[in-house]
Amino acid sequence: GIIPEPMFDEIAPGKPIASYLDSRKEDLPALVSLAFTASAAHEKDLPQFVAGLGSEDPVTRYWAIQGCLNLGKSASKTTASLVALLDDPYSANRVAAAEALFGLGHEKQAGNVLVAELDRAPNEDAVLNVICVLTRTDALGSIPDDWVRKALKENKAGEYVKRLAVRLDQERK
Repeated sequence: GIIPEPMFDEIAPGKPIASYLDSRKEDLPALVSLAFTASAAHEKDLPQFVAGLGSEDPVTRYWAIQGCLNLGKSASKTTASLVALLDDPYSANRVAAAEALFGLGHEKQAGNVLVAELDRAPNEDAVLNVICVLTRTDALGSIPDDWVRKALKENKAGEYVKRLAVRLDQERK
């Protein structure tokens, strides 16, 4: 659970995630600690999240973003860093940054990034991650009709994506 599932294929292409974790054994205690700190959502930990937002490690960035997301408005001074992470190389980080920005009042910018991520996401897990965030932010209605039609026709789309596309298509008729 320390590595976000939408990141698996990007972080360890063609390899089991366990192999990647084995290569990071020394880093795991710090990552687990950061994840627990992010989940606790204490304002006193904001400096740790600010530092993590600039990390070269994508997993550290992810948990730092989660910390900011969980702090909500108390993390408002991280807005510029979160905006920069909308272009992160990893989908899970782009989506998490958009969700954090949504909570900081940047709904339009965050929504645009999330909708664009539906086509940019590198794998099904990443698409599901976007859909979950769009659901949590009550922004499923912003999914374009073109994406819905494409998902309905896509043979490779998973059951959940297809089910959402069918529901959206029926609601829009």
